[in-house]
Amino acid sequence: MRAKETNFLKLMESQFNQYIVPIYQRTYSWGEKQCQVLWEDIIKISKRKNTDRHFIGSAVCFKTEEIDLPGQIKQEIIIDGQQRITTLSLLMIAIARTYEKIGQENVAVAIRKNYLINEDGKNEERYKLLPINQDKETYLDLVNGTENELKNASKPVMDAFNLFMSLLEGDEEILKCAYIGLQKLDLVYIGLSSDSDNPQLIFESMNSTGLKLTQGDLLRNYLLLDLNFKEQEEVYKKYWRPIELDFGVEAYKEKFDYFIRDYLMIK
Repeated sequence: MRAKETNFLKLMESQFNQYIVPIYQRTYSWGEKQCQVLWEDIIKISKRKNTDRHFIGSAVCFKTEEIDLPGQIKQEIIIDGQQRITTLSLLMIAIARTYEKIGQENVAVAIRKNYLINEDGKNEERYKLLPINQDKETYLDLVNGTENELKNASKPVMDAFNLFMSLLEGDEEILKCAYIGLQKLDLVYIGLSSDSDNPQLIFESMNSTGLKLTQGDLLRNYLLLDLNFKEQEEVYKKYWRPIELDFGVEAYKEKFDYFIRDYLMIK
């Protein structure tokens, strides 16, 4: 395990980095309250002297490969910090989109190139952040500006994006402050190694406090966490994802625990 303090935008700007939200994590769940608090912090820090910084917490990541090959996209699994990273990425998309609207396409292109897109990546490797499956399509369409084509958009992701767009709308000074504030955000990056760290134990210990995991969360994690990354994807897509789709988003959250309890009792 290694830990270092770093700037959020520097974490995201590496040419060949991709941060992946694993399938055993929660879907994106920040609402207006959490986004508004983060927004207010960003605007406040933007108006202070250049040396002032704002600490936003930590990001715990696990490398899928220990050997870095030249030109290869370096994938890291986000064990903790996905809500903040996703929210800040949505804010960056909104900032880029707003700069486009006011005719400053060069700034929008720079934001996408530096913090949202890996230009040399192919297919999904093009994106610096890859959210969990239920949120991924919506997020990628927002990056590409094609969200109007979505049929089943992730409501929390769209709500956060639309909130930021409304906060940025019609005020170039606020737009400038938001971009400056983003540049002043610091966090502690904690990198895990496959040789000496067990991501499963770390994930479980970090989720033993705070918002309680549901029975469905615990069962899914028990089934998936011991598998390697590719096996997790295969098992999730083949077995677990169809169950989520059959239930639908709201019914899954509210009723799946009861279903799995009754099903196991019958068996």
